[in-house]
Amino acid sequence: MLKLYSKCFQLNNIRRAIKTVLSHSGSKTSGPDKINRQSNISEERFIREIKLRLRRYKSVNSRKIKIPKDNGQFRELTIINIFDRMAQQCVYQIINPILEQNMSKYSYGFRLAISAKIPVSKACSSIVNNKEIYTVEIDFEKCFDNIPLDKALDSLRLLGINDGKLIKTIKHLMWTTKEYSGVGLSQGTVLGPILANCYLTCLDQFMEENFILDKVDSAYCHNYSAHKGHWVQWHNKRHKKLHCK
Repeated sequence: MLKLYSKCFQLNNIRRAIKTVLSHSGSKTSGPDKINRQSNISEERFIREIKLRLRRYKSVNSRKIKIPKDNGQFRELTIINIFDRMAQQCVYQIINPILEQNMSKYSYGFRLAISAKIPVSKACSSIVNNKEIYTVEIDFEKCFDNIPLDKALDSLRLLGINDGKLIKTIKHLMWTTKEYSGVGLSQGTVLGPILANCYLTCLDQFMEENFILDKVDSAYCHNYSAHKGHWVQWHNKRHKKLHCK
């Protein structure tokens, strides 16, 4: 049986990563090497460059851009070279199915086919049906900027990613600048969000153990469309403009 690290090098996995990255609108944005999806790059070169990064033979390069926030502050995004993005996508495709099996079903951020609409529809359903509900709001100041990379990698191991060679590769791919100190998960990278999810798994577990999260009716966990009507009904009762599809 192939180890997870070896699976990253499978040709079908690499080709899928190339296709995925090039399909994203972000591939129009060039990294420090000035290469984007409009550049005339052959598949052979993509494959070669990706393998060099997976083998840790080439360092990851990046540039920073600042995106304005509603509160007048800025969110810093890290733009890495397109080859680095593809290498991260290769890793993501291998580890994500394992992580999905082991993460909390009540975790909704940065996951496939899951969004914030799902817990909102659940809350609206409870309101429409006159159920008593409680909400707890927790806001982490500059969450991505303050997560230690090594701690996030430890969380990966707890969630079933035990291939040491792959862990080292992920660390290499997340070391986006020479000045990086090992604290912070760069926003704008492929692996940053999923590593943040892994790091926050302990919070998900605490919430599950200490609060009743509608464990009887688990259909809400990953099914927004089935309960969208409650959200619509709740909004219409309050004459609010509806923003959902």
